[in-house]
Amino acid sequence: SIGLINDLSRVKITERRLIESEEKYKTIFENSAVAIMLTDENEKIISWNGYTEKMLGFNKDDLYLKNVKNLYPKVEWEKIRSENIRQKGMQHHLETKIITKSNRLLNVDLSISVLKDFSGSIVGSIGIIKDNSEQKKIEEELIKSKNKFREIFDATSDFLLYIEKEIIFDINQTALELIGIEKQEIIGKNFSDLKTVFPDENMKNHLEAITQANCGKKITDYESDLKSKNENIYRFLFAIDPIKEGNEIKGLLIRGKDITQRQRAWQELLKLE
Repeated sequence: SIGLINDLSRVKITERRLIESEEKYKTIFENSAVAIMLTDENEKIISWNGYTEKMLGFNKDDLYLKNVKNLYPKVEWEKIRSENIRQKGMQHHLETKIITKSNRLLNVDLSISVLKDFSGSIVGSIGIIKDNSEQKKIEEELIKSKNKFREIFDATSDFLLYIEKEIIFDINQTALELIGIEKQEIIGKNFSDLKTVFPDENMKNHLEAITQANCGKKITDYESDLKSKNENIYRFLFAIDPIKEGNEIKGLLIRGKDITQRQRAWQELLKLE
């Protein structure tokens, strides 16, 4: 008899590694905190992880072989289609909306990768869907807060000017109307460019106060004249608040209160005395 013996150790090691790798990816697939869905070449859902059911509220009967486009509002699906993902092969971080079983719309971040066989034919796709509804709520609240702050900023009767390293970043409506400058004419300019508004010695006082405020000192109650667009001179009481991010000074808020009437009343009182 003749016996032939082949060493299959490497084959067995390779098979074991493949099984271990498959188990590893299966564990990642099932335990991911994002929804993962696989579709076939006809865009029908054939596989998904547990978080998909949790996020969308669907079960196996709801998802299996369902056309994936039915999970999206028509407008959102058209937006996804317009990305030409099949031609590009993948699309990262596409913000869209998806429909849950209770017909609630979720704001999601969608990443799609097209799957192809050895011949290059499309055999399906894999989509990773992250629920970012809470993030969207926070962003909306921040926008509301910013708009509310903007309303207060513009509606206040005080002169308000925000600068960073002496560069003008913002100015409120009261200040604009008083000095007669359009917003686009002043944003991005250096504070020292406002010499027609704060002439001569007044500008010097402002720059000295700004230098101290940039060192972290809160400046309160220093007086300065201000020239309006109609050449009238007003007396203002100014203060400067350093705006910090952590321990770092990000910018300065210059506040001015019109004390012209008070100054005139004081002068009249002195005359009477």
